[in-house]
Amino acid sequence: MDICVKQNSKFKLFLQEFKNFIYSGAYVAIVALCATFSYVSGLNYSFLLLFVLTGSLILVSQRDLTPLFPLLFFISFIFSSTAIFDNYFSLFLFLPAVVSLIIHFIKFPIKKFKVGKLLIPLVLILVSYLLGGVASGNYLTFFQTAPKELMGKYLAIVLALGVGILAEYLVLSQYVDLATTPKTFCIKKYLSYILVCLGLAIGVMVAYEKFIVQTTSVYMGWGNVNLAGYVLLLALPCAWFLMIKTQKVIPSIFLIALLLVSVYITNSDGALGVSIMMSLPLAVYTYTKLSPKKKGLFLNVILPLLLAICLVIIAIIIFDYDLFIYLKNKLLSDTGRLEIYEQAILDFKKKPLFGLGVFYPIVNQPLNQFNYHSSILHTLATTGILGLCCWLYYFIARLKITTKRNTPFNFCAMVSFVSYQIYALIDTGEFVMTCILVIGLLLIVEKANEKESELPLLSNANNGVIYK
Repeated sequence: MDICVKQNSKFKLFLQEFKNFIYSGAYVAIVALCATFSYVSGLNYSFLLLFVLTGSLILVSQRDLTPLFPLLFFISFIFSSTAIFDNYFSLFLFLPAVVSLIIHFIKFPIKKFKVGKLLIPLVLILVSYLLGGVASGNYLTFFQTAPKELMGKYLAIVLALGVGILAEYLVLSQYVDLATTPKTFCIKKYLSYILVCLGLAIGVMVAYEKFIVQTTSVYMGWGNVNLAGYVLLLALPCAWFLMIKTQKVIPSIFLIALLLVSVYITNSDGALGVSIMMSLPLAVYTYTKLSPKKKGLFLNVILPLLLAICLVIIAIIIFDYDLFIYLKNKLLSDTGRLEIYEQAILDFKKKPLFGLGVFYPIVNQPLNQFNYHSSILHTLATTGILGLCCWLYYFIARLKITTKRNTPFNFCAMVSFVSYQIYALIDTGEFVMTCILVIGLLLIVEKANEKESELPLLSNANNGVIYK
């Protein structure tokens, strides 16, 4: 009897230690390191299994599923090859998670169904995907003519974008329960750590491909360097928020510099342009939220950096004007997108109401492209006017979530979302797997807003600004 009591006590102690760990920054950092090492080592299946088992333990032991976010955000980034998606063995690795999810539903039944702000927009997006191409018959064409080696991959993408994200949002809306988290836990810092670590991991992966493997075409299994730009655009504002939250200026500026260097080495001109454009409002806003002492340190670091950048630009103009013209043209180049955009408009005119269908670019590959490199034009061509209306409603709903409360966290989250969306105007951000990060970001903002609506405003004694 005593042995059973001792074993039970040890198990409870283990679960408590496990709970403390999965709500810590160390847990986020370890997940990031595992994902990065998985990428450079090629041990994809081993780390995939590790992620699944960790997630399964969280599912069966915790009502609150916030600790799943690091795993959800990083799991698609541990694959260094698309071969893992083509191997049916990969599906069996997810069986423990499926079983654990069922156990979670039984052990922690939903007390009251919560309708999140994005539920209706996500349902409408799914409807537009299903109706897209129905009138044109492109569904049938896809299943008859699509290469067998691409069938599973693209079906998975379409299902994930339509059904998967909706299911994820629906489940997490019910089970992100901040009332059951440790008292010292701050979900805002937690999310910021996740996205900043994700951005740094992406930077390491790109650097590894370019400088160690020395490949000219970087493809990381889940996408190319343009898609890496999306991740970094989401991460950068979070690094600025950490400066406000922690009041640690120099470490935060170092993180921001690393993320900007990571954006630069992706060679994604659009992401670089958006990150530079958004850096100024972020810097000004951050300065207003720092204590008087930290403001002086901030200026002492930032102003010399800006001066150095200006001097480098002037030096390039004076001593190597051809290089300046090359860099300017590279930044402003459409990289052949105008021809793709024209094709998108032509395809939209064929079936303007419902579009040609989400499978159409895969089957027909206009201009040898699987997408139209613009979320709006891709939406128009594949889902028509109906899809565009649904997408605009979806955009407004997401923007309203980030602007509902006047806090530094909401401001930085809004900049993350808007940065992603601006870049999506010249790339297909709404139709690639990185959009799962946006859903996670907005869900956490939504949950943080709900929690704060129950709390009184706190006053920042350092500068008299009222925020949380």
